[in-house]
Amino acid sequence: MTIVQRMPRFLVAIVAVALALVLAIPLTGAKGGNSAVAKACQKGGWQQLASSDDPYTAFASQDACVSHGAQGGTVVALQVESRGEAQVYCEDALAGQYLAETDRVLFECDAPVNFLDAAWNTLFSMCDDASNEVQRLRSILRSWGELTTAVFICEKL
Repeated sequence: MTIVQRMPRFLVAIVAVALALVLAIPLTGAKGGNSAVAKACQKGGWQQLASSDDPYTAFASQDACVSHGAQGGTVVALQVESRGEAQVYCEDALAGQYLAETDRVLFECDAPVNFLDAAWNTLFSMCDDASNEVQRLRSILRSWGELTTAVFICEKL
């Protein structure tokens, strides 16, 4: 076999190696994390950013922000707290579900019953302060299998 006959095999081998390298470089670079998030977290940017899971709480540090992005988490602009006192108490302290005002209901909080007594007293005072109109707080117990929740409803009379 002459050099000319070996040349096509040699070129095919070189092209195959080159193609393998070209395809491998972007894949290894992709494992490095999210550089756009890392850049956004730098120079104090982390103080105005939050996880999409909790948009009301800023990252504790630049490292926490970068790490969240590197692990595939979504970073969003920090949201200003716009929840009222009753909503914050229902969602954060009671781990409940808050429903906003309607025509007759000022607020409703559906929460686990293990907070029943403390929740009643706190929500009663919030209901009393909710508006200048006459209102009342009532509660309803709901059970689904082993789960029991109390629904606190602050309504206009």
